[in-house]
Amino acid sequence: MRTQKAPVDVVVVDHVDRLPTEN
Repeated sequence: MRTQKAPVDVVVVDHVDRLPTEN
């Protein structure tokens, strides 16, 4: 259960963290 949630959480944070950082 933790293995499936890890990749999904990382992808969402990576996209949201990259938008404001590049802006």
